[in-house]
Amino acid sequence: AQDDVSFNFFIIKENLVDRYDAFRHLKSKELANITRDWCDKKITNFDYLLIVNCLAGKIFDCPYNHPIFPWISDFESFNTNLRDLTLSKFRISKGDPHLDLIYQASVNNEFGPYHLTEFFSEITYFVYKSRVTDKETLCKHVRRNWVPNEYPSSISRLYNWSPEECIPEFFCDPSIFISIHDDLPDLKVPDWCNGSVEEFVRTHRLLLESDSVSKKLHSWIDLVFGYKV
Repeated sequence: AQDDVSFNFFIIKENLVDRYDAFRHLKSKELANITRDWCDKKITNFDYLLIVNCLAGKIFDCPYNHPIFPWISDFESFNTNLRDLTLSKFRISKGDPHLDLIYQASVNNEFGPYHLTEFFSEITYFVYKSRVTDKETLCKHVRRNWVPNEYPSSISRLYNWSPEECIPEFFCDPSIFISIHDDLPDLKVPDWCNGSVEEFVRTHRLLLESDSVSKKLHSWIDLVFGYKV
């Protein structure tokens, strides 16, 4: 439960995948009961989002189909400037005119017109994980030449750079912020974290479980996994 004093904000990569795989036995027909438990706060927002991703067929470490979470803040302050969860991150970043152009350009598509083809792309996956991904892979998927300055330097810049959604690792895994590259600095966290990635993850996770986010999270789920457009 969300009020459990032993609630663990930090999950190393192996444990996160194990936690995710544990949900694979669930069936889509069980989602109604699971959703009821979530509404009654018997399931955390974090775990419910993992369950929804799992039932949607998302796969950890798959650049084309990795689990996605919502960006919930622009990180300018501890708990203000919350993102509008009734709109896609693309719509927030690019605006309706850009979406209209995409729709108009796709009118003659054989599958019909669309606003977005995806909420999360391969290149975004590797940019988010650039601190823990080898250079050869990054040069293959992001940019042919290795230019460290082309990668956002902070989580705030990453939020502003990306028109796409977030990933669960930014809510639980401090290691994703620590660079394995000598010439690519660690991903900076907001000043209010005093330079601590652990403090950022802890606070980010608390914000995900907050009443302010909980009241709107269903809208984002319906937008990304459900019926809303």
